[in-house]
Amino acid sequence: MLTPEMLAGYQRFAMVDSQPHHHPAFQGIDWSLVIDHHPILPEHPVTAPFVDIRPDYGATSSILTGYLLNLGIRPGKLLATALVYGIKADTLSFERHFIEADVKAFSALTRFADMQLLRKIISSEYHRRWLKFFSKAFRKMRFIGTRGLFVFMDTLESPDILVILADFFTKVHGLSWNMLAAVVKKKVVVIFRGDGVGRNMGIMAQKLFADVGSAGGHRGAARAEIDLAALHGKDPEEFLYKRLTGRKIPVKEHCPI
Repeated sequence: MLTPEMLAGYQRFAMVDSQPHHHPAFQGIDWSLVIDHHPILPEHPVTAPFVDIRPDYGATSSILTGYLLNLGIRPGKLLATALVYGIKADTLSFERHFIEADVKAFSALTRFADMQLLRKIISSEYHRRWLKFFSKAFRKMRFIGTRGLFVFMDTLESPDILVILADFFTKVHGLSWNMLAAVVKKKVVVIFRGDGVGRNMGIMAQKLFADVGSAGGHRGAARAEIDLAALHGKDPEEFLYKRLTGRKIPVKEHCPI
């Protein structure tokens, strides 16, 4: 987390794979550069001396790799490994949105990356302390139709766990999309994931929540954030479920494991 002491110790600040409006802690900082692949929201323009935001890209790592290749710089083994992992993670190993530039970047990096180290990283993606969240998600999950899933995780310290869970559920056979949500620091954060074949998650997020908060994303991944105050005292889970299905939560509709 950025502290006043850290801010006082530097004159230039760079943001990569995010945008200033993504977190309250990023406000009030004069960013020198912003590089990202997430959607640009008209209500949150990004201003900095250098801004490179490409929503069509599947991974920010691909943008950074392009810089290296165009400058003729050969990445070191650890840097190449990190960038390969970034592309795999953001595109879900090319199962999620990507373009030709992502493929070219991945192909170029594999010549320099430590693939054995990469496999070790991938096989150890989940921390032991996260297991309790998986357990809770399994207890609270609700099927929407035959191919959708909704999980409300109550209150969380960080939305990162929602992303981890949403990515996990994309690997469940028979599910084509999921919507994970929680209250995080007086905001309702909603993460969408899809297989890229059926529903467009970006459009879905906008249709459901653009009138009450910020919402948008790609076909396979999207996000919405709603101020808790905008719900006017409504139960967040009930509000989200009714927006999603048009009806109240039936009693004892949690999915059995």
